[in-house]
Amino acid sequence: MWPKRNSSGPHTDLQQVNWGRLPYVALLEIFRCLSNTDKLNASLACRAWQLPFHEPMLWRRGRFRFNGVIEMRALYFACRMGSALRHITIDCSVGSGPVPQATKRSAKNLSTFLSFLVDSGNAQLSTFRLTHLDRFRRQWGEPDYDALRLLLAAQQGLVWLDLENAGLWPDTGFQILGLVGNSSGSKVQKLHIADFMLLEVNDDDDDIDEDPRVFSVLASFTALTELSISYDVLSDELLFLLGSTVTSTLSQISVVANCKVTQESQTSSRAWTHLCLKCPRLSASFQLKGVSRVQSVLVVLTPKTPLARLQLSTPGMYNNVNLALCLDHIVTNFHGYLQSLELNLHMVSLNAEGDLTRLVQQFPDLENLHVTSTRLNRRQELGVHRALRRTVTRQPGSRLKDVTLNGQKVSLETTWTSTLVDWLTEQL
Repeated sequence: MWPKRNSSGPHTDLQQVNWGRLPYVALLEIFRCLSNTDKLNASLACRAWQLPFHEPMLWRRGRFRFNGVIEMRALYFACRMGSALRHITIDCSVGSGPVPQATKRSAKNLSTFLSFLVDSGNAQLSTFRLTHLDRFRRQWGEPDYDALRLLLAAQQGLVWLDLENAGLWPDTGFQILGLVGNSSGSKVQKLHIADFMLLEVNDDDDDIDEDPRVFSVLASFTALTELSISYDVLSDELLFLLGSTVTSTLSQISVVANCKVTQESQTSSRAWTHLCLKCPRLSASFQLKGVSRVQSVLVVLTPKTPLARLQLSTPGMYNNVNLALCLDHIVTNFHGYLQSLELNLHMVSLNAEGDLTRLVQQFPDLENLHVTSTRLNRRQELGVHRALRRTVTRQPGSRLKDVTLNGQKVSLETTWTSTLVDWLTEQL
């Protein structure tokens, strides 16, 4: 079985190995260390490996993309090995500009893929992640959604459910969540449903956060440690509900807000304080998209929120005064909480040195700071580098370790090269 050297010379190649004699268990261990692509390539190249290739224990995890490229392989895999999967990740985000015909074909292939999983009788999924399903909203009908309903309703031990950016109508969305809650509600620990449902478009319809189905559906998930939702469904009632259903277990809540002009907040400091008392390890992440007025920031970011991570992006209608007010609100209300801050400021005049150094000084627990600003020239960027480096040097207790400005990493270490660059910048 083992290769032997040819005696004709010390530098001759090894004799051909008879891989067919390699023990079956050893083949399984070899396959276990390979990526899915390498497993497939190896099985195609070595006929003797076809049997271990079809061993279910090797195919617990599968990642698939439905963007018009190599989708038939996913269908073949689901048909042959669908019952072996325990962790499924499906990404439906658009690829490199597929034509409408490709989108229609991908929508049909995804529906077929889910039907194969249903037919395989797989009821033991631990992870099911299906993102950007909204891309197929126009192509999918009730029979397609039925396949998704049947698959999720059959699961008894689902731990992670991710349906972000599904863009479902409320009736369909609540029905699917209700099915999961009935079958795996006491097992699900990670529930990611940001932008899972569309808002009602008629003015006469009630807001989705006031729909009683929100509370009845989420009440069935009693073991959550992570929850990702849209700001549109967030309310005081929901925060109090979480305080009674996931006491002591919830450690992270992520909120995605597509900002618009809002007159009053959907949450209060009292509700956040109550939830923090019930869940002492709770931290919050907020992603604010399309912020065009400071009022949106003041309304969405309620005081007493355990805000640890914040991502804020503007569409370009901000001015320097509004940004200053926004930063004032953040500094005043979230001192001692914030650990990560990302600012994507398009067409904004940013007082980078003053504003950013103030943030570093006011937030000693800040670890990550990422800023993108289209209004900074190269000289201003160097000034920000120098100011941040000096600020961190003068604050020995600062935890800041990862800083980027317009995609470029900012070195916070004071060396002779950085000191020289600072001096040259000042002279110029």
